[in-house]
Amino acid sequence: MLSKEQNEQIENNLLELSEPLVIEGKEFKFARKATEPKVLHRIKAARFCKSEFGEENSDGVMVGVTAQVIEFGTSNGSELVETRKFDAMTLCENLAYRDLVPIQYLLGKPLKTLSTQQTNNSNQHSKQSQNPV
Repeated sequence: MLSKEQNEQIENNLLELSEPLVIEGKEFKFARKATEPKVLHRIKAARFCKSEFGEENSDGVMVGVTAQVIEFGTSNGSELVETRKFDAMTLCENLAYRDLVPIQYLLGKPLKTLSTQQTNNSNQHSKQSQNPV
């Protein structure tokens, strides 16, 4: 589950990574969606995954889409500066695994709201109480 701060960052399209990407001696601490992901991005990511790893797997595809859609940089207040995109293999080798989930939300994965989860849990509990085993 994302923190409140991460949710706000995603809404503002400027996500702070938990661990900076350090590539060619330079740190990239922030990510933003540069373009809206399309089906073609996923198809190309699946091809990357199959060619590099011999199979399609969800993490490889996610990194492949990220490489095409997300740009990384440093922050100057609310602006992302010194932006760069990286190829999928560079991201595989350098992106912290724990940053994949917030990046999925940045790409457009629907956010689950806490109130919806509480309602669902409450409804489940009510049904279980009404039908004891």
